[in-house]
Amino acid sequence: MSYLRSMIVAAVAFAAMACAGDLFNPSGPDSKPATIASAVGDTLRADVATSVAIAATVLDAGGNPVQGSSVMFAITSGGGSLATTTAQTDNLGQASIMWTLGTRAGPQTATATADGLSPVVFTAIAEPGAALTLDIAGGGNQSAIAGTAVPTDPSVRALDTYGNPVPNAMVLFQARNGGSANGRTDGNAASAFTNADGIATVHWILGPSVGADTLLARLNGTVAPIALFANGIAPAP
Repeated sequence: MSYLRSMIVAAVAFAAMACAGDLFNPSGPDSKPATIASAVGDTLRADVATSVAIAATVLDAGGNPVQGSSVMFAITSGGGSLATTTAQTDNLGQASIMWTLGTRAGPQTATATADGLSPVVFTAIAEPGAALTLDIAGGGNQSAIAGTAVPTDPSVRALDTYGNPVPNAMVLFQARNGGSANGRTDGNAASAFTNADGIATVHWILGPSVGADTLLARLNGTVAPIALFANGIAPAP
């Protein structure tokens, strides 16, 4: 009886080991890739020219991970670069690489495929970097009667190092020669935030003197401003 019990225990233990082996290598040595899917969600977000990880999962016809399958990655829009174009799936059926986004803000795409399967598409939203410079978007070189508002509210555009417009950047406007910016008449700067297109707008009333007038604009935290000019003219007699 003791011998029979030992044989039963040994058989159960062997079956358990076999099942465990199947769990660690569920695909088996002869399984073939049947599907490929993203393992990182639908849409990624990162600053332009920075890196994100992308990963694909390869399964066989039974829905089991396929280990050791070659996955080919490619960039399809937006520029940038890949750390490598081929990676092998691990025991979970996943292959991953690093994707460095291009320098232009907006949607960018890459793909992954294996064994002739239809590619899975990765979409990344490349967001602008920090605002570093300003340029004039509108309202420069106007004329108005001294002491009144210029016809068009001046505007400036905040840009990152790659020339992408930057939203939600604080711009400081300072009217010179006794004028006002957004109602500030004490000579101090008035603040405005850039919109979704990176543009900040200010209401500028010229100083009381006839002649050239100046409005300064600078990014919050920077010293060097840019200047917008206007000509204050005398009222009609």
